[in-house]
Amino acid sequence: MLKSIAVLAGGRTSVSALNFARNILLARLVSVEDYGIASTFIIAIAFIELIADLGLERMVVQDPAGESRKFIGTIQAIMVLRGLLLAGLMFFIAGPIAAVFNHPELTWAYQLFGLAPLLHGLINLDVTRMQRRMSFGPQMKAELGGAILSLAVLWPLAEWLGDYRVMLIAILAEHFLRCIITQVIAEHRLTLAWNNADAKRALRFGIPLLLSGLLAFAAMQGDRVIVGNQFTARDLGLFSAAATLAMTPSLIAAKIFQTFFLPLLSRAQNDQAKFDAQAALTLQTMLCLGGFAALAFSIAGPTVFLLAFGSKMAEGALYVVPIGLAFSILLVRSGSMLPIALARGFTLNPLLGNMVRLISLPLAWIVVTKGGDIMDLVTVTIGAEIASLTLTGTLLTLKLKIGAPRRMLGSYTLGLMLVAAVTYRAVTEEQDLWMFAMQVALYAAMVATCGDLRRTLINQGKTYLAGIKSRKP
Repeated sequence: MLKSIAVLAGGRTSVSALNFARNILLARLVSVEDYGIASTFIIAIAFIELIADLGLERMVVQDPAGESRKFIGTIQAIMVLRGLLLAGLMFFIAGPIAAVFNHPELTWAYQLFGLAPLLHGLINLDVTRMQRRMSFGPQMKAELGGAILSLAVLWPLAEWLGDYRVMLIAILAEHFLRCIITQVIAEHRLTLAWNNADAKRALRFGIPLLLSGLLAFAAMQGDRVIVGNQFTARDLGLFSAAATLAMTPSLIAAKIFQTFFLPLLSRAQNDQAKFDAQAALTLQTMLCLGGFAALAFSIAGPTVFLLAFGSKMAEGALYVVPIGLAFSILLVRSGSMLPIALARGFTLNPLLGNMVRLISLPLAWIVVTKGGDIMDLVTVTIGAEIASLTLTGTLLTLKLKIGAPRRMLGSYTLGLMLVAAVTYRAVTEEQDLWMFAMQVALYAAMVATCGDLRRTLINQGKTYLAGIKSRKP
């Protein structure tokens, strides 16, 4: 288990670090305005990937038929069809997307992004199937190769083009190489098949995730759309830089633990006692990680931002702590609630959670149009993330009949107190020692209540040490 999570964590961390380095390098190579435009490409690619995300890769890991070549062939056929449809759709809606960001002259660029879902549909799902046996290395090789190419081409492209087009080409190059690598390292070649029963089951599994993906796009990128529409390109560049710093570590951790916990939970899906125990461990792990992320952003976020993006982006440091707090709460929800729900096929859970975030966007729009600033917008986001986390945890308790969320009410309450303390510091820019001490004390108390995690770590440590001793001559 420790080896699997080390491979997964190392791979995902490296990929995200490379993408983060790419964004920082781009910010230094082009103007703030061009960086703001390039950030709209990130929004566009997220929209393309989420607009028809049926979660089929996760189904390959979760479904009992995940080892069947015919089943995987059917899922692969759906993926290819999805890619073709999205490529065509993107060609026609590129104009409205460009208009939303007040750059209608960039319609051609958004049309080119239609190649991204097409390449994604051609990724060999056999690499995903290997995750069923906790083999994450092949997936990490594909993702790492794409990220390295995306970073490597950045400087030459900046010397040649010198503007937002650098990001456009870098992202497409990443998708292309990732697709090629999966074909080379897969144990079985890419094949297409069709089985009506498997296809219908995939749609039942995936349609709630499709809707959830659309809402997730609005939830994660909707704030940038509001900033891009209501403020200047410079404001969008500053906000995007802060969001990039806050989002990167949170999404790294979320992807790592979603991928790691899903096969473990899926194995226990038919044993209620084992599933409840694994769910408790998952929830406690992510609560501790989310709390640590919130504390880290509160203490070091602005300083790291200035070191990363330089003095020309200094105004954006103001937004790092509150945005980081929102992503820390999202980390808890997406890293724990999502794999627990998917392991039992309860795909409606993430949909309802993201619906809460969607409802918050009109409120944020009203706040901004009534004279509110970017900090007010982020405060609304924090409240919506708390509400979403609470709802999804409650639904898991009621639907799946697990007691873990209910038993963690004390830990959750301490977490909310930590959120309140960090939010107060972000709004008032309070720097006193007592505020730091309060945040650390709240986090320590929260960790102390997570007994399942503590006992698991102790047992894993003992097993690891025993293994080392047994190998000694």
